[in-house]
Parts: sequence; structure tokens; C-alpha cells
Amino acid sequence: MICAGSALYVFVPASFARLMRASGAFRWLPKVAHSDGGALQGWYRTGTTTVFCHCRLSTYGYQEQKKRDQIGEIRSLVEVV
Repeated sequence: MICAGSALYVFVPASFARLMRASGAFRWLPKVAHSDGGALQGWYRTGTTTVFCHCRLSTYGYQEQKKRDQIGEIRSLVEVV
């Protein structure tokens, strides 16, 4: 579903990924996102689509800086496209 479309990047918070896995329809979604050293972590990658794990945009407090770093990385991805 998600990786079959034309989207280059898909952003899924960990809480949503947990629900997606529980539904049984997203067996390809791992329990733990992998990190390439940046603020964004990746759930899954195909030849054309990357599914990222990110903080929910309503995050605040001790996660605020992480959220801002992730938004910066998302911005740089979108600006390239």
C-alpha cells in the first residue's frame, strides 16, 4: 500500500507503526527503525520509497530538539525534490 504509490518519502511515527503492525497488514514493517546516524530513522526502503520514523509533531519537552532536528532533515529532503 504505502510503498506501491509514487511517494518518495513516507513519515510514520512509532506509535502509528505499532498499530500498523498490529493490524497484520504491514508485515514488512520492522519493530525497530534503523539509524543512519541522522535524526530521522528509517523503517523500510524500496528502490523508490523510504519510510521514515519521526517524532509526532505534537511532541514537546525533552523531545523538542529531536523533533526540530528531524524537521530540518525532512526540509532538506523535500528541498532536493
